[in-house]
Amino acid sequence: MTSHVLATPRVERWRFSETLLILAVWGLVAAFLMVQYLPVLIANGPTDPTSQLRLVEVREVMAGQAWSNLHQIRIPEADGVFSQGSGLVDFPIAALIRVGNAFASPQTAELFAITAWPLMLFLVLLLAITSVTRRIVGPDAQFSAVAFVIFAAPATTLFLPGHIADDNAAITLFAVLLALGVRIEQGEVIGVLAGVAAACLLAVSIDTLPLVAMTTTGFALTWAFAPKGSRAGLNGFGLFFATGMITQRGFSAAPSEWLATTCTIASAPYVVAAAITGFGLSAIARINPTSVSLRLGAVAIIGVAAAAGMVLVNPQCLGAPSTEFNTPALPVWLDASGSSQSLAQLAEKAPWQLLALYFAPFVALIPTSWAFAMSARTERAGWGLTLILLMTSLVVAMWQTRGAAAASLLIVPALAYAVSEVRNWAARRSRLAMTLALALVYTVPNQALNAIVATTLERLFPVNQRGSVPEPAVTGSVRSDDKEPFDLSSLRGTLDH
Repeated sequence: MTSHVLATPRVERWRFSETLLILAVWGLVAAFLMVQYLPVLIANGPTDPTSQLRLVEVREVMAGQAWSNLHQIRIPEADGVFSQGSGLVDFPIAALIRVGNAFASPQTAELFAITAWPLMLFLVLLLAITSVTRRIVGPDAQFSAVAFVIFAAPATTLFLPGHIADDNAAITLFAVLLALGVRIEQGEVIGVLAGVAAACLLAVSIDTLPLVAMTTTGFALTWAFAPKGSRAGLNGFGLFFATGMITQRGFSAAPSEWLATTCTIASAPYVVAAAITGFGLSAIARINPTSVSLRLGAVAIIGVAAAAGMVLVNPQCLGAPSTEFNTPALPVWLDASGSSQSLAQLAEKAPWQLLALYFAPFVALIPTSWAFAMSARTERAGWGLTLILLMTSLVVAMWQTRGAAAASLLIVPALAYAVSEVRNWAARRSRLAMTLALALVYTVPNQALNAIVATTLERLFPVNQRGSVPEPAVTGSVRSDDKEPFDLSSLRGTLDH
């Protein structure tokens, strides 16, 4: 486990070498991905529907459309559609395009932006998850953590060049929130940053609400059982989570839409719930009741009040947000990504893929639970938060497979911990025992290898589907520029530059 010692020159040199390792690994991965995917990207542009529409929205913003205007007229369904995307993602992509315009043609600048953006996010994700591992496992686990992040297939596939949808920004923000969350007892500044990260995460993807809710619950429980170290952090988190949600709503929507109750973006129902939760947690952290039972009771009251506030504003928001996004484009997006399938639907259509998505996260529950039970008090809150979020992401993944991306990141500390424990166990045995044990840990729950095995099994033992899903009929068009029409039925194809 982590030994919290004062920084020494030796420790600083170790941390510097860790950073260099992460940068070197990221550089190699980025180079490999660019060699593999840039030719297709140059020829066709983004090939997934959500990235295509994101690029259209970025072009609109750069052409003068207000950031708060989420009305997308390029999809001519009546007067267009209300986009569920977040303008927070538009700005950095637009900024990269403007940087590219300084030294290249507009087409090359766009190519630079849509290539650099996902790779930059992947670097942040790599740094965040290895930071989590360093905190709750120890510095010796960094090397294995880097390897497990690289092979966390459901998550890392979101960072391919050209993929500029919301999901990679969301999973990166979640990793940052987790890195801050395992340090919530380190003071108010950490809590403030975590509150801002949580508000931005919901603004980017409201589908992450279960993860944000359980992270908040983890913070509150940490304070309830150990208020001395986490009180300041909870106070900072609560204040800035609430004000962050209010602020993002003010800037991301026109004044006439501030009170809109749509469930597909971080609108009024979620702002009300966040305000009750954030200001409530800040208040009880300041009051700081003297007993555990009183603190738990206060947390429970705030949770019930937040849920009641959301129900009063729009009870539909307690369900699946995407069900309210009523547009013919929705079947295309969901069909293209497959992220809306449940475990049961996936088991019927592609049962071998259950191995790729679910095997490693379920296996990781074992070392995560063991680490939580055996960890020292200074790491127990971090392991508890990781365990809660891993279980939550698995429940979400069984409902919709999109939850598998978060689960694939949460297994990294657990597997790095398993490597550390196996090394300690095998150190008292033969070198062969250590080699075999480490090989099992690195390969059996390896999601990239599991995906390869699942694909191979699909080819060797194809499963006949009991019925087929008809291709959704989609009408309308999207114009990718001011001249060429773009048919929604071909959103799986290319975006005309």
